[in-house]
Amino acid sequence: MLDDPRIAEGFNPTARQEFEDRWRFELAHFEELNALEDIDGIFARADAFKRKSIKEEERESPFVFCSSGILSRDVIQHLERLLYGRLLTYFWSNVLNGRGQEISRERRMIIIQLQQALLYSRLFTDIQHQAMANGDMGKLRQSINAGAPWITTVVTDPALLDEDCTICKMERLSSRKTVRLPCNHMYHEDCLKRCVEIATCPYCRSKEARGEEPKISAPAAGPIPEWLFAIHPFHRRDIRRPSLTYEEIEALTGIYNDASDKAWKLSEPLEPHYRKLSGIRQRIDILERKIEGSFFDIVQKKLDKLPDAQVEMIRQAQRLNDGMKLKVNYWGLQHFKAIGRTNQFDKTDFVHRLNLYQEWIYAKYLDSDEKKKQASGKALDEVYAPLKFLSSDDLLELSSLRLDEEDAVKTLYTAVDQWRVAIYARQAAEENWSIYLGDNEDVA
Repeated sequence: MLDDPRIAEGFNPTARQEFEDRWRFELAHFEELNALEDIDGIFARADAFKRKSIKEEERESPFVFCSSGILSRDVIQHLERLLYGRLLTYFWSNVLNGRGQEISRERRMIIIQLQQALLYSRLFTDIQHQAMANGDMGKLRQSINAGAPWITTVVTDPALLDEDCTICKMERLSSRKTVRLPCNHMYHEDCLKRCVEIATCPYCRSKEARGEEPKISAPAAGPIPEWLFAIHPFHRRDIRRPSLTYEEIEALTGIYNDASDKAWKLSEPLEPHYRKLSGIRQRIDILERKIEGSFFDIVQKKLDKLPDAQVEMIRQAQRLNDGMKLKVNYWGLQHFKAIGRTNQFDKTDFVHRLNLYQEWIYAKYLDSDEKKKQASGKALDEVYAPLKFLSSDDLLELSSLRLDEEDAVKTLYTAVDQWRVAIYARQAAEENWSIYLGDNEDVA
């Protein structure tokens, strides 16, 4: 049974709001971008392929579309767009509009099978990206026996072995099997093999110490699986790129690592700025409640004969200010969460671009409501100003806190803008790294 999860037991208001925000962007243009007959065609072709090419007893397996080899990056991205941009939005568009029961079991199974194919195809790529980010590519290559071999010759002359190994610095070279690199430096063979993150001679940094690394990255372009071409065919552009030298590969990797480091460093001040702003707003809220309590106490006790129209005007200003505070607090929290998701740099291209879009949209919502909130706060201060029975010290402090709030908002927004520029730079660096290193791991 496919019920709207928003009405399920235990689906609290906060989770409901987050769920609706999560899918608001995907569903926004679904109807205009996904004609129903096109969606029907995708499912019809998938069903026809399964009937023709898959044994009947295997058609229900979630792994029927999992490929044995590594899929190329453009194939993976095409599969991502098919799933996230078409089929999953079709699914949730129906569920959230009360038409979940119209989605047949066969269609739900096809979506699950395509999701499994995507997860399976991305597994090694995700591991590789994580290793690159942590500086563990040598360990990854060693674990799959794909490291660049050391170019060595065995040393047997006793006269050459009467020295310490400069790697372990504990035993003479004569104690174990010793090898010599092209640069003539000698080491214990097992010590040298443990230098998995070093691509040169450990002593002189000669680049002739290692041979060619086997390719392990997913290529930019490769064969299109028969099942994907049958379900949702696409045509690729043939873009030939020159091979890169060792120095160029190092430069691309360095640019990517520098861009990643800068994005992380610029994200670090965001939480302190956000907490400082939240603290100022909490003080403003406490002071506003105090002044509001004094106002209602005077009005209820009729200690000051204010015209009914003036009382109603003040109450309207209070309600407007309270409403804008709620909106700003909500969008501020959503924006802060979106920053966290964007900062994680999801390796699924579609999801990462969606996170970028969501962060930008939340920032625009927040900026718009922030300006309205500042205006409503100043309007409230203006209607309080003529009231002599209110504490002048409280009103002055409130006015001062509003200035502090404006300064904190500007500081936070400036930091977010700088972080956003760094995020886009990181994305560009990652794309360049992926484009070239997928096909050009060889050193020219």
